[in-house]
Order: sequence, then structure tokens, then C-alpha cells
Amino acid sequence: MIPAVPRQEADPGTIGTAADWLMRLLTYSTPTLRLALYGAGLCGMLPAAKELAQLLGYRDGGAAIFTGPANGNDSEPQLLHRACWALALLTEVYRRGPEIAMLGPLGALPDRSARSLLAAAPLAGLDQLARIRGELESMLLPALQTRAGLWAPGPEFAGSRIVKADADLIAGGLLVELKTTKERPSLGVTDLWQVLGYALMDYVDEFGVVDVAIMHARYGYLAHWHLDEMLTQLAGRPVTAAALRADFRTLLEACSR
Repeated sequence: MIPAVPRQEADPGTIGTAADWLMRLLTYSTPTLRLALYGAGLCGMLPAAKELAQLLGYRDGGAAIFTGPANGNDSEPQLLHRACWALALLTEVYRRGPEIAMLGPLGALPDRSARSLLAAAPLAGLDQLARIRGELESMLLPALQTRAGLWAPGPEFAGSRIVKADADLIAGGLLVELKTTKERPSLGVTDLWQVLGYALMDYVDEFGVVDVAIMHARYGYLAHWHLDEMLTQLAGRPVTAAALRADFRTLLEACSR
């Protein structure tokens, strides 16, 4: 199968993180920039990150939780795509540490301004983000429009205090994981365990997750399951997320001792 978004010479990890930011900004005008701001603080680029946020229309720290569906960010496409790349670079500082991250594009910037951050996006990366945006707007966003209720971009869970992890998006009870690095449009066991792990880490059921989905953006492929039905099929017997969350909480807390 020919991918809708062919690979080009741009860092695949940065593309994945930038696509995640793009999805969040397409679903809400000012989602929280928490991870990118943490990274900016670690590498001395917090003023530049705050200026970048202002360019995107932020007047405060953004929302970690909101009532959806809502309007996405209406910034000019080139600005939005460049900003997503910049946010991805800053997020990598948070996730990988400043010593490693600053060996890459951030370390080569002529200065630590928002302008330099925006200019850091390579043309190949911007082209792929524009194509990924097309897939998100044609397939994922219409599916989300029926999901009324609590929405959370980049949510952390009760279990995240023990296992450092944040999902991509929760929209009205649907947990969405966005993938951009797949070589072919297939579902691997690792992908399934990842979305299930996120759903079970919410062991206080803060977000009311009842469905899970995986979006393979390069192939315009969206897979969707009802959570309890998926768990029952995998277990080979009737099980519920509510029961497994309690067991998962016990397991996480035992591993943390």
C-alpha cells in the first residue's frame, strides 16, 4: 500500500512529536503547552517559548482539560506547522534531557529567539506535517466531532505518578494514539498494549475512557475499538476495564516499592 504521506529526509522522531502537537492544536485553539515549556525551561529558551505561544494566540497557559468538541487554532498554516516543529524540539529536551537534545537542531540555533525556533523547521518536515494535517482533517477530526464531553490533549493519568507517560488525546471518552512512523498500515501488539496501558493507568477513571483508537497518519488509517469488548477479546473471557484498573493499580504500586 502506497502511503499518503511518504517519508522524506527529516527526523522521524521530531515529525511524530510535531504531528502530536498539530493534532492537539487542530482540536483546540490553545491546548496546554506544558511539556514544551518544561523543556524550554531546561535549555534556557522559556522566553522564546512564551513568545511563540503568543504568536499562536495564547493569552495564558492553555487548557489541559476542556469541554469539546471545540474550534482548533486558526493560525496561518505555515506558522502553525513551524510552531509545531519548534514545540517538538522543546518537548524532546524535556523527554531526553538538555545534554542530549542540545546536540541536535536546538544547539545549532544562531540565538535563542522565537524567530530562530520557527526557522529551525526543515522544508521536508514542513511538507510532511502539511500532508499529515490533510489526513487528520479528512479522517480523524470528523470522527471526533461526535465525542461530546471532557477532552484532554496530552493527558497524564493517576498511574503517571509511578510510570512517566502521557497519552496523545482523549475526546469524550475516546483515547486516541497517533502514529507516524509505521512502515506499513498494520497494528502491532506493542501499539495495542500502549493504548490499553494508558486506559488502565487511569485507575481512578478520571477521563471516563470507554473507547480507544489508533490513527496511522501516513496511511490515513483509523482503527477503533470499544474498550471492554477489546479487553474481552484479548483475554478470551468477559472482563471489564473497571476490574482490570484495580488490578493494574495494585501492580503499579507494588512495582514502585
